Amino acid sequence: MKTFSVLIVDDEPIQRKIMRSLCEQSLFFETIVDAKDAVEALSLLNQSHFDLILLDINMPLLSGLSLAKTIPSHTKVIFVTAYSEHAVEAFELNVLDYLLKPVSFERFLKAIQKLHLTENTANESTPSPDNKRFISLKQGKRVIKVKLEDIHYCEAKGNNTFIYLADKTHIDIYSPLTKLLEDLPNKMFTRVHRSFIVNNTKVKAVDPIQVHLINDAAVPVGASYKSELKNFEM
Repeated sequence: MKTFSVLIVDDEPIQRKIMRSLCEQSLFFETIVDAKDAVEALSLLNQSHFDLILLDINMPLLSGLSLAKTIPSHTKVIFVTAYSEHAVEAFELNVLDYLLKPVSFERFLKAIQKLHLTENTANESTPSPDNKRFISLKQGKRVIKVKLEDIHYCEAKGNNTFIYLADKTHIDIYSPLTKLLEDLPNKMFTRVHRSFIVNNTKVKAVDPIQVHLINDAAVPVGASYKSELKNFEM
């Protein structure tokens, strides 16, 4: 069984002791280091590589959320906190898990298993941004993971964007269409109107004013986007 290195970051000494005990009991870690705050953690990260950081959020000087934004992608993060209200922001940082104190050993093991899964997936392949298979969408206080192949088209409605799926349902997110387009692979999705993005793989026909999709939807083509129709040469 592969073992990992872990950095525990928490300003409460008793909590650092608890997390160290959980790490030791799991038998997954060959190196266990702790830091009393995010500033000390930054110093340790500059000196050594860690596979995982168990990170508190509310700490003096620098919060765990701020620290997480500086951590390289090859180091995974699990937040361990007493507060549930930061969960959405935390998952937007692509963390492995979000644990609420007090943490049971069973819940801790479930979170650590994600580290093994991530490691195995990374060894199989590391997809480029244009080859990713999923997108994470924030809907209210939830983060929803959606297969890119399930998205047929997206429509801007005011400050919201409606994402229409293969099963004829839709997801309504509070985000401008332009921001969503930045997160979608440009080889797979095309903006054809100021209010519409289509999945290139779902297009069955095009004409000068509309893009027709395999789900029988028809999306208008904006005058300034007609040059994009070359992406759909049949």
